[in-house]
Formats: sequence, C-alpha cells, structure tokens
Amino acid sequence: MITEVETNKYRHGALHTVEPKKRVKKKGKIEVGKKYICNPRKDCKWTHPFFGIVEQIYKNSALVIITATDEVDDHLTVEHKGKTVVPFKNMIELE
Repeated sequence: MITEVETNKYRHGALHTVEPKKRVKKKGKIEVGKKYICNPRKDCKWTHPFFGIVEQIYKNSALVIITATDEVDDHLTVEHKGKTVVPFKNMIELE
C-alpha cells in the first residue's frame, strides 16, 4: 500500500493509506487473465495449438501460462516450466 500526505483543513500533513487502483491491462483484444488458444510459431518445437491464460503483456507478444496441451507436447510444458511467450497474431480468444 502507498501512503500519501492528507491535506485538508483539519489534518495538515496526516498520512493515510491509498488503495491501489485495479487496472485491467490490455493491448488491442488481448487482456491479462483471459484464456486463449495459442498457435505455435513455425520455429518452435510445438506441433499442436495449446490453451493458455495471459499473465503479462509485452509490446507485440504476451507471456502465457500453459493450461492444456496435446499429449505429444506435454514434455514441452515441463521444459518451459508451464509458461511461454506467444505473439499476438498467434492468439485466438476463447468464448
């Protein structure tokens, strides 16, 4: 929590706590916390699309927590520790 100096006519210089504003970070149609189908890039080892939840947004891509993969790609989830970076153009929102 952040503290700010409260200035009003009764309490000059008193400190009070300020709740952080909850902002939903989004870029275009991509939004933190939503589920997407992620198509692998051609230069990656992934053979099938996988499901993931966006954790963080970068300039042209997003860090995705992998939630479900094809059985063939399960070893890649372990290899990448359950997260990977996916370009926005390779992401389709789940309804």
